This record gives sequence, C-alpha cells and structure tokens, in this order.
Amino acid sequence: MSEGKWTEAELEAVFNNAVRRSMVDLEYRKQLLANPTSALAKIDNRPLPANLKIVFAEADEKIVSASLPKPIVSDQLDEAQLEMVAGGVDAVAAEGCTVTCLITCISTNCTLASIIA
Repeated sequence: MSEGKWTEAELEAVFNNAVRRSMVDLEYRKQLLANPTSALAKIDNRPLPANLKIVFAEADEKIVSASLPKPIVSDQLDEAQLEMVAGGVDAVAAEGCTVTCLITCISTNCTLASIIA
C-alpha cells in the first residue's frame, strides 16, 4: 500500500479485512464497534483521512441502513450519476459483493457472508 494518502481500493481492503476478522475474533469485534479507528489501525497503521467518519454496527435484520450519496446540485447529471440512476452500477449482489456495493446487497437481500466473500 502507498504511504500517506489512501485510495478507495485500499480503504475497501482494510474494511473488508476488518469485517472478516470481526467474524472470528470477538475481542476485535468489540473494539471495531467501540473504536473503529484504533481497530482498523491493527490492520493498517497508517493514519486514516481526518474527515473520514467510520461506523460499524452489529447486523440486525430489523434495521436496514444505507449511506445517501451527495445531493445533486446542478441540473445536469455527470456520467457516473447517470449510470447509477439508469441502473448501471457495476455490482454483483449475491456473489462477490463488497463494501462498496452494500446498498445493492441490502436491496437484493444478500447476506453478510456474500458481502465479504
């Protein structure tokens, strides 16, 4: 991994590793829930971006959460926004789903196991 700045792929890899570890290491799971930054530092000790707020929560089938994208402030959609609206998000919900396609998984009822597979 590169020094200093994080790429989206690097953050995703660290988050995926944390989720996997939390499934078998209950003490790590407790730390990940209570203090995500220090728990993630056990996987990669580079400082996380200061403006990044990280939240991990226990899975609960009665609660569905999702992160809303930034609001569109112009009348024109860029290419990426247009693809999202048109259903062009590149994600396979049931197999190979990762943190970046969690919303797709939620909307298609895939399991946590498929998210970290």
